[in-house]
Amino acid sequence: MSVSKIGLLLLCLLLLFIVSLIIGCGSSDSSINDTQGSTIDGKTLVEQRCIGCHSLDRVFAKKTDKAGWIVIVDDMIKNGAKLNSQERDKVLEYLASL
Repeated sequence: MSVSKIGLLLLCLLLLFIVSLIIGCGSSDSSINDTQGSTIDGKTLVEQRCIGCHSLDRVFAKKTDKAGWIVIVDDMIKNGAKLNSQERDKVLEYLASL
């Protein structure tokens, strides 16, 4: 295989990886719909919705107050995290209690 073909193949793989990350970060567990989200606690929501983009270790390692979590969670929602307003409030309450 020539060097240019290998480069093109690597570029295609990189693009595929990036697209997979973008799609994965915005996805949520398909078994959870908006009406069920209101019955799920904050811990479960964090465990189910945050792992689409990063590990729970990263979440639990972050030490901040509720105001800090508001900024972080709202930023994650802007980046594709699937949380309605009720779920957002539950997640914030849980994270602030850590």
